[in-house]
Amino acid sequence: MSSTVGLDTFSIEASSRACVLSGEVSKMRQENATEARRLETIFEEHEMTGFDNEDVERQTIRRHCENKLKLCTSIRHELELAREILDEHEITDHEVDENNTAVEAVIAEELVLRQQLPRLVEMILSASHQVLSGAYSQTLSKVLKEKIPSPHAEEDLWIPKREENDQLYFRQALLKRYRPLKVLLRYPQDTRKVMCPITDTEYYPDHMRAAHLVPTALGELNCAYLFGRPVEDGWQILFNPNNGLLLNKEIQKAFDRAVLQVVPDLTAENQGFKVAYLADQGLLEIGGKAWGDELHDRDVEFRKGVKGPGIENLFIAALLAAFRRKRYDCPGWWEDYRKLFYKPKWPNTPLHLRESVLHVLAAMYGDSERFEELINRGTVHFQTISGTADQDETTALSLTAATPPPYNYKYTWTARDDWEGEKDWEGEIETLEDTMGHLTFDCYTAQQHIIELTKLYRKKDEESASMKGKYERQIAELKQKIEEQKKWLAD
Repeated sequence: MSSTVGLDTFSIEASSRACVLSGEVSKMRQENATEARRLETIFEEHEMTGFDNEDVERQTIRRHCENKLKLCTSIRHELELAREILDEHEITDHEVDENNTAVEAVIAEELVLRQQLPRLVEMILSASHQVLSGAYSQTLSKVLKEKIPSPHAEEDLWIPKREENDQLYFRQALLKRYRPLKVLLRYPQDTRKVMCPITDTEYYPDHMRAAHLVPTALGELNCAYLFGRPVEDGWQILFNPNNGLLLNKEIQKAFDRAVLQVVPDLTAENQGFKVAYLADQGLLEIGGKAWGDELHDRDVEFRKGVKGPGIENLFIAALLAAFRRKRYDCPGWWEDYRKLFYKPKWPNTPLHLRESVLHVLAAMYGDSERFEELINRGTVHFQTISGTADQDETTALSLTAATPPPYNYKYTWTARDDWEGEKDWEGEIETLEDTMGHLTFDCYTAQQHIIELTKLYRKKDEESASMKGKYERQIAELKQKIEEQKKWLAD
């Protein structure tokens, strides 16, 4: 297939010979050209319009893309009719190639506009500080270059390279929302620093990460279902700045591993945010400075007038953190609901989430009792959104698979300093193997298990030689599994 990325559908039209041979083709070409000029003019004027509300701007871009889709469909019909006319009048090889190339270009753009409209709108919006007609062309070209689709409606456009572009646009959108104006003025374009809202410290961009609240691995379909939104809104929910925070890379790791979370702090004056520090041991090393419990209840600072992350998104992130920490028996997990939900001031407005999914999720993590109490207390409540049991379970399973295990600074079986009676090495090995089953992509944490168990083993030097030997063999086997897993991941 010849490359069609460089073609602009605003300028694609049937050949002059086809128009001479058919009055219908000539009429369609004239109508499509008129509509193309109208859309091109409207979109080029977008930069001069100015929008006070991002949602209004988003709807404007969406309407343009929908109109462009209609234009693409009409141009495709024009080209198909022109091909039929030319076939009846001894079409040349050059005309065949020219028509095929034009049709492929139109179909490629048509498929993107049909299947990836929400994603395309958000990507254009994130680039809308440029001349928007240029932003549209640039964005569409980037999407098309990921894969030039064949002219079949079932062609799969969702490929790994797409994820890189999506994350890049997500980061740019977060930078646009959260970067302080004083920093924009103080530093040159290529070296300007970025403020981490949790540490309230400026870092160079390569030390900052775009953190998702609702994990992208949930998928667009499941995400749309969880939020009770149309399927086509799934991408927008995942990659909208409402679903993210721009954090120092070490803070971002701690956030993903449920060491800390960001929670609302509603006051009479405004909607603020605070840090909930969940780990009761351990320090974070950031820029040569150790951070720990002093992060708890720390204000999350955004520049004045900046809208913070979405409340629903924060709730999902906090709930997943609490569920995971209980499931993996992290020290202090029993305090998590107090830190995350009872002490913070959550807004007294219904959360637009499917409560039925969250009940299933709580049951999967073995945390139904605490979750039911949270609901019964009225700390949070949900809008009523109907769903199906099968889809509830599918979405809940996707959420469990989309989140990594929490980080344990000290495991419960290593916290017992005073041992009485004979040590149950068999039980320790079973515990370790069971934990390993839930750490299939987390070798580092598995190694921490082995280190801690080895410390215990050395303390109990009175154990029999046979038990020591059996223990050492089984630990060696587990270490071998980790090495094999590392090799598999590397390949």
